[in-house]
Amino acid sequence: MKKRIVLATVLGISLATSAATFAADSKQADKQSGTSKAEKKAAEKAEKKPVVSKAEKQAAFNKADKQFVLNTAQNGLTEVKLGEVAAKQAAHAKVKEFAEKMVTEHSKANEALQKIAGEKGITFPADLDAKHKSLVEKLSKLNGKQFDRGYIDQMIVDHKKAVNSLEFESEVGNPALKEWSTSTLPAVKEHLKLAKDIDKMVDKN
Repeated sequence: MKKRIVLATVLGISLATSAATFAADSKQADKQSGTSKAEKKAAEKAEKKPVVSKAEKQAAFNKADKQFVLNTAQNGLTEVKLGEVAAKQAAHAKVKEFAEKMVTEHSKANEALQKIAGEKGITFPADLDAKHKSLVEKLSKLNGKQFDRGYIDQMIVDHKKAVNSLEFESEVGNPALKEWSTSTLPAVKEHLKLAKDIDKMVDKN
């Protein structure tokens, strides 16, 4: 009888120990399984995330680059429009000559910028926005010496802003815009100088 009791006790202890060991092993297995699932999930997520090279990051347009393109496009289109008006309505021969230069050189710069915009998926404006249309309409109402004065004053203001903008973009912009700004800057600086020289010739009265 005593042997049976001892045997039963030993058996019970053995079963309890086995159960505890099994539970611990199961818990550890679940923990390891959970870790594996987490790691697997992270790995899958990493695989789905596109790898962007340093060159691609540099080539990508940021918000400021896009805004630069749109603002510069509007300004460039305005220079062409005003140049076309000036070629017809200006009184001074130098003003007309300057206007023709604006049409030719800004049209060329606009085309180059439009190509860059297209490559980056940016829609280049086909026409002037309300602000720039208003400016063209305002100057279009003037004729002769009044037009010369208004037009040249506007050219000085516009080209000062353009020089500052291009200098900034040539330093910090997207590589394609840096190149465009750097190549365009000399011509814009020349335009500003010409406008200031013509300003001295135009009757201010």
